[in-house]
Amino acid sequence: MKAPNNSLPTDPGSNEPYKNSSFDPDIVRKRLIMILLISSLQLVSMVIMRQNAPLYLQSIDASEFFVGIVVSAFAFIPLLICVPGGILMDRIGYRKIIAFGAGSMIVSSLILMILPPPGIVVLTQLLAGLSNILVILAAQAYVSNMDHPVNRTRNFALWSLAFGFGLLAGPPIAGILADLWGFRAAFFGAAIVSALVLLVNTRLAEVAPGYRESLNWQGLTGLMRRELPQVSRVSRDLIQKPLVQLAIGISVVVLFVITLRMSFYLVYLEQVEFSSTRIGVLVATQEGFALLFRPFLAPMIHRIGALPLMIGSLILGGIGIGSVAFLQDFTPLFIAAMLTGITPAFTQPISMILMAQSAPDDIQGTAMGLRQMANQAPLFVGPLFFGAVSALFGLHQVFLVAAVMLFISAGFLFLMRHYLVEAYSIF
Repeated sequence: MKAPNNSLPTDPGSNEPYKNSSFDPDIVRKRLIMILLISSLQLVSMVIMRQNAPLYLQSIDASEFFVGIVVSAFAFIPLLICVPGGILMDRIGYRKIIAFGAGSMIVSSLILMILPPPGIVVLTQLLAGLSNILVILAAQAYVSNMDHPVNRTRNFALWSLAFGFGLLAGPPIAGILADLWGFRAAFFGAAIVSALVLLVNTRLAEVAPGYRESLNWQGLTGLMRRELPQVSRVSRDLIQKPLVQLAIGISVVVLFVITLRMSFYLVYLEQVEFSSTRIGVLVATQEGFALLFRPFLAPMIHRIGALPLMIGSLILGGIGIGSVAFLQDFTPLFIAAMLTGITPAFTQPISMILMAQSAPDDIQGTAMGLRQMANQAPLFVGPLFFGAVSALFGLHQVFLVAAVMLFISAGFLFLMRHYLVEAYSIF
């Protein structure tokens, strides 16, 4: 990393100055705790909103295809701004990005509190998608730069644990709020949790390598004009690396399937007459079962290998998601949810680690932006695709199609295992 610049100002949200080469264990621990808390809270807020938005639309008799449009809207703006967002993060600091994202999430949640018509719901999801990607992208880049690179695997494993905890806690909270007090209270709860993100962020120290001072709008637009061509070249260089292709490819396939979790999986459970609380428990189970493995992610990678872990998790996830098409009782659906949760438990953290290790320290925000841009494509296209499958062939068929996608991905990794041996040396 670059040598420290002693002229850098003291971070306004902390009593400690910005440091980019000295990693005091106590300071690193403090930073890690706060960014993990921010990430967990952000995921809770996001899940409360996204779980209840499709159910609210169902309650006002919106079509299944329109539900797909609303879920897709959440990923539309992130698809466009991930790489530019990465540029801004590396230059103006991660804290400002987190603050803007959390504030925007509050606005989106408060608009939903009025229980608007479907068209307005689409607009709120566009804003919420922007808000969420900014916070998550900044948090990932923060984890990349807050400590010595040798600790990245451990720190990303902890970050994934915090990420998973947010996904675990969010669905039951979303379901209980909706069952006890209705959708209006649930959306207000999302706003409150986002306000807590803002509060914790005020005490977060800045670690962005390019952090200097605030830029005005003219400075930001000039920065984008100067940096985008260079970032495009850097992105092209990154995407040519086999490990980057592996990281992005697996992440894209898994996220394509995961779009069911906040769309037609909810619709299916609603159709079999599950309460919002039960729906929340099943959604949380997918992440909760994954949490059992995440503390052991690093040793399992060392012992088993990254590729075998990903192949096995894809197969088990395919069995879990495919079996949903044949199940209507809570207990077997609970078991299927556990199997489904295994897939992102391993594939997503490994993907992040591969991406972080493939990029220089001073463009971690840009690298994560490239990965997130690729990730947003399936999040945008997935609900539309599964909505079309549901309309043409029936709701049950979307789960079988998703299972086939995971099985094919596992088979591809197995056949290509001899060409991906570099992945073993990363860990």
